[in-house]
This record gives sequence, structure tokens and C-alpha cells, in this order.
Amino acid sequence: MSKAPSSFSPKTKKVCIIPFLRGLLDDDSKKNIICWTDKSNLEFRLLDQHKVAELWGLNKPGRKVKVMTYDTMSRSLREFCKKKLLIKLDGRSCGYRFVDDSVASSENQPPLLFGIDRLMSGDFGNSSSG
Repeated sequence: MSKAPSSFSPKTKKVCIIPFLRGLLDDDSKKNIICWTDKSNLEFRLLDQHKVAELWGLNKPGRKVKVMTYDTMSRSLREFCKKKLLIKLDGRSCGYRFVDDSVASSENQPPLLFGIDRLMSGDFGNSSSG
């Protein structure tokens, strides 16, 4: 029986960016930084890629660098494009498409390790025991 949340990759136990992006897309209060451009085709666009990268950096546990940059996050996005889990949309700045709607769907997945609201408020990781 696995206790790992769905935002973790089963092989590496690393936080996966795809459920994170889906969480942002499903959050109406984040429409100013990420939005669906064609939800039926699972196409979306990062409107404020730097803010999305910052939130992604906050979601990744064990980061050595305090602030995630878009350049760093875009490496992860390119890796998922190479693995055919995301498609970079030609001619669209920061436009992507989820390839597999079961991966992109949040219906059958537990919530992210850290809820987006907790990320935005900074109320995460403050209860560490040492």
C-alpha cells in the first residue's frame, strides 16, 4: 500500500510538476498567472511564468536554492516534453498541452502535498521538528 501523494513520481518520490500545474489551473484565483487556452484539448498558457516558477520552487521540498526561476523550471517542462507527457505549443509563448488526460485530470488524484492556498500564504513547512 503506497502512502505517497499523487504529486510524487512513483520511481523517484520526487514532486511532479504536472499535478502541480493542474492544481494551479483548477484554482480560479490563479487565472492571472496560468490559464486554460483550450481546456477540451488540455492546452494551457503560463501568463506569469516567473510567478508560477516561484510557486513551483516553494512546492519542491529539499531545494537548495531559495527561489526557483523560470529558466530552471523550464528544464523540467522540457524533460516532460521529451517524455511525451507535455507538448510545447509552437508559436505560443509559454503555451503547453497535456498529452494524457488521465495525467492531467485531478478528478481521481489526491490533493497536492502542499495546497496552493498554503503555498500562497507561506503557511507550509513551518511546523518542522528538529
